[in-house]
Amino acid sequence: MGGVGKTTLMKEICKQVKETKLFDKVVFATVSQDPDLKGIQTEIAENLGMKIKEEKISTRTARLSQRLKREKRILVILDDFWARLELIHVGVVPCGDGQNTCKVLITSRSLDVCCSMESTKNIEILVLSEQDSLKLFQQIVSDVDSSALQKMSEEIVSEYGGLPLAIVTLAKALRERDQGVWVEVARQLRKSNLSDTLEEARGRLHVVVEKLIGSCFLSKGSGNKDDCVVMHGIVRDVAISIAHDSIIKCGMGLAEWLKMKNIERCRMSEEALNLIATLKKLEILTLQNCGIKRLPKDLGGLTNLKLLNLSDNESLVTIPPNVISRLFSLEELYMSKSFIGWEIEEMEDDGHNASLVEVASLTSLTTLYLDFDIYDLRWLSTDIKQNNWEKLTKFCINAGSVNDINPGGYESNALKNVVELNPKGFNNLKSLTISGMREMEYLISVEEQVLETMFPHLEILQLFGVDELKTIWNGTHLERSFEKLRVLQVRGCDKIVNILPTRLWTRLQNLEEMKVCFCNNLKEVFHSVTVTKSDLSPEIFQ
Repeated sequence: MGGVGKTTLMKEICKQVKETKLFDKVVFATVSQDPDLKGIQTEIAENLGMKIKEEKISTRTARLSQRLKREKRILVILDDFWARLELIHVGVVPCGDGQNTCKVLITSRSLDVCCSMESTKNIEILVLSEQDSLKLFQQIVSDVDSSALQKMSEEIVSEYGGLPLAIVTLAKALRERDQGVWVEVARQLRKSNLSDTLEEARGRLHVVVEKLIGSCFLSKGSGNKDDCVVMHGIVRDVAISIAHDSIIKCGMGLAEWLKMKNIERCRMSEEALNLIATLKKLEILTLQNCGIKRLPKDLGGLTNLKLLNLSDNESLVTIPPNVISRLFSLEELYMSKSFIGWEIEEMEDDGHNASLVEVASLTSLTTLYLDFDIYDLRWLSTDIKQNNWEKLTKFCINAGSVNDINPGGYESNALKNVVELNPKGFNNLKSLTISGMREMEYLISVEEQVLETMFPHLEILQLFGVDELKTIWNGTHLERSFEKLRVLQVRGCDKIVNILPTRLWTRLQNLEEMKVCFCNNLKEVFHSVTVTKSDLSPEIFQ
């Protein structure tokens, strides 16, 4: 039975064994209803003053077992067993061969579980008597002055069936509270029955569910899901309508609902999106993988929004004009594997979708993840150049899948190098990921763009599926460029011949990780035969 004090008793035993030195070592760990072998092993190891860094269970088990064998006399207390657990899989092997002694003490709510663990002696912990229960309760709430409180003490304690944990919890809550609170607690306890079994509780639940089904508020699940109930569609629509009218959510009043600042990963219907558009205080909105097809125009009214995540919504085909541009507080915009139907600003007819001019106008952006149509890059020469991304620190841009085939009829208007994305330079950028830019020959070409420096704060550079890429840097080196680069990853760039010229390699003193794969024509990593290991950061070779 839960709440009788098993854990408290085990902790007291642990304390007394340490004080009396009955064993050289005592360790305590919790097993719980869903045993986590790594967690149990870590808890035991920490008791022994060791750390297990290995991830493989068998390796961890072997290390812990060897450590336990070094103790001559050790007591392992494992609390809260719900089913049989092979202790050998944890690394605990009970023994008493004379030279080494490892005793294991376990607790469980079930005698059957103890027997399945092949326990040699079982001790049942009984609930408290009524007299001991009352004594414990009054000891915590301190003196009970009036006869009325005395009587209520007896009534309250009798409802708890002698369970110490429940008695202690309630006694602490009632300590130094006025009589009115005691009266209300006693009334509530009379209405409930804390000694009900789980079967009785399930019975009451089934009665409630059957009433809801009979009233057409719920319907039985389809298929083989006999234990599942669902809400009728009409009831759901009415609930949404009521929520829209009264602006009540989870017991919150109007003021609390309107002040909500964070909504994450909700399955969103059009009605729900319209409702969210009324939350003027909203700061974080994550609609990732929600099956959204269209953003409502009113969403542009969320002027306090700082983070918008629309990633993994491949069905998103409509973002009305003047929605994104009105989100002027936006700091993080995530649209990976999502909307690609950007309109071109210079088109004469009125567009049905937003243009990238709106994204370029967001002056507070620090993080931007964008996808676009690989075969229509006209916006590169117009919409994106006039951006205000001085604060941008993380930029991920994807031009479709590297396996796409040009259907014909499109001019690629290829991106020549990354400077075209921001002619002012990415002076604050820390992370850059470019994927699918098939016709880009150089990441940076100084011969075509003249700047004082490029990427002085960049720490992570990832280039994936840039088919025509020959090298990352072309032309004269610019001071401070790449000087903080830590991670460089190049994958699926078939035309690349070398990664960087030597004059840049020798400046990468912070480089810690470099990964180059599936680059079939790569001839050299360093564009020089004179570069030596001593010229490079030693961390690269660790």
